Amino acid sequence: MRGRRTFQLAAPIAVAAGVWLGGVAASTAQAPDCQALTSAGGATGYGPRPGSDRCEGLYRPRVAGGGDGIDLVSLTFGAVRYPMDSAGVLEFAGPSASLPSFSVTGTGVPPALYYHLAGEVDSGATSLAVPLGAVLVPSRLDADKIGFYGWRQLPGARTAYVPLRVSLRGAAPSQGTEIVALLRPRTDVQAVRWRVRDTAAASAAYVALGPGIISKGRRIEVRFNPPSGSSRVVLDVAYQTLTQGDHDPLQFDILLR
Repeated sequence: MRGRRTFQLAAPIAVAAGVWLGGVAASTAQAPDCQALTSAGGATGYGPRPGSDRCEGLYRPRVAGGGDGIDLVSLTFGAVRYPMDSAGVLEFAGPSASLPSFSVTGTGVPPALYYHLAGEVDSGATSLAVPLGAVLVPSRLDADKIGFYGWRQLPGARTAYVPLRVSLRGAAPSQGTEIVALLRPRTDVQAVRWRVRDTAAASAAYVALGPGIISKGRRIEVRFNPPSGSSRVVLDVAYQTLTQGDHDPLQFDILLR
């Protein structure tokens, strides 16, 4: 039995002037709506933060259906690392200076970690600044617990992901080409396989992640170098659920310039 395709941003949040379309928020780049989530309270509760145009913090979860898809919870060039130093500032930039404005999202990788970051990199800006001392360090959220990705709305209400270059202020951003994608299943899955293809080229072969069952909520890491010269690629992820068998592959559009 083939299941319904699921295209899902991790913990999608409605933004100002946005509308819900198939579970993802459609919007133009603008100030995020810090009232979209209920703050967990205290100094690290979700809300507007000084230092950049962003909302950030811990929030109280809403009751929602789990579904049977796989969420993309992080998309960065290389693995993200940062010190637990309140004086540090993370900077999030896109893959290319030619890429216009895009949104930046941060989310907890463990399913029960209710952290969210919502920010914008507008046209003319080079990066989004996130001081570590605002939420991440006081909440003891190290880099293994948090995922980051950029995204833009495409024509037809389709969402495209933007891989981020994440660096510590004062350090040169990595210019490597390897992209690290973190996936998180919303139910137990098996026979997970993936491929990256240029939208203008023939399909590549799938790469299996190995036999056995991958439990709900378990972190899955995929590393790849996009085809040279590509401006847009697609990450296909095929899988089986234990109750429904094969599902149509998920297709994550990725913008590189």
